[in-house]
Amino acid sequence: ALGRQNSLRRNKSALGKQNSLGKNKNIKIAEKNAQTKQSSLPRNKSLQNSLGRRKKKLSTAHTKRISTNRMMRISVRRSDLQREIGRRNESINDKLSIPSDSITHLSSAELFGEKSRSWVTDKITA
Repeated sequence: ALGRQNSLRRNKSALGKQNSLGKNKNIKIAEKNAQTKQSSLPRNKSLQNSLGRRKKKLSTAHTKRISTNRMMRISVRRSDLQREIGRRNESINDKLSIPSDSITHLSSAELFGEKSRSWVTDKITA
């Protein structure tokens, strides 16, 4: 019972604090903060910029060194991929060397070669 009483008392006091501040007071505080921020912006901005610039210089040299190495690796990989894709496309084009207008009056077996035809008949006879 005592623990419950204490928790109730604690909650009540928290509520009391919230109410004593009240919405109006919070709004006033917020407005005041906004005003002070605005007035101190220009001076802080220049300071921020100079800091930012100094920081950037340090970091770019670092990232550049990493990125060039990575880019070299990536570009090598990319050219390999491109070559491989080209090779595959060529082989696909060789397989599909049927003029497009003749495709319309071909049976599926003719289109997909003998293998598919035998596969279909096997399925039917089984």
